[in-house]
Amino acid sequence: MAFNFWPSRKATKVNTTIVSENCTMEGDISTNDNLIIQGIVVGDVRSSAHVMLSPKGRVVGNIRARFILINGQVEGHCQGDVINIQKHGLVKGNLISNNVVLQEGSKLHGQVFRPDEKSIDPILLADNSRASDAPRKKKARKKLFGFI
Repeated sequence: MAFNFWPSRKATKVNTTIVSENCTMEGDISTNDNLIIQGIVVGDVRSSAHVMLSPKGRVVGNIRARFILINGQVEGHCQGDVINIQKHGLVKGNLISNNVVLQEGSKLHGQVFRPDEKSIDPILLADNSRASDAPRKKKARKKLFGFI
């Protein structure tokens, strides 16, 4: 399936993975494809392409991608070349990017950092940030599923 929700100068065929509205996934996701999240993901999300959260989409974990478009909820840090928080978007965490767009109505409970800032906590940039996120993810699992 070819889908490109951010037009680029050079059209290339990119596959898209969709986490549907009635789907809840627990675990980290790593892909080279575009990712559309309409359901719930409890875990870190990593894509070398684009990640888009629909208004009902929710991620409890960190997101790292080239382009991130958030119209749902994220409880974690986001790092990307471009981060765009839409009208219904809510982020409880920090943004790490050179290009951040906050549309009217969006909510950010965190700070914005440039990737080259010296004041940024190195843990935010680390690949293995799962240990520090474990309590938050454990609490989210209990809230979503009723067990740990």
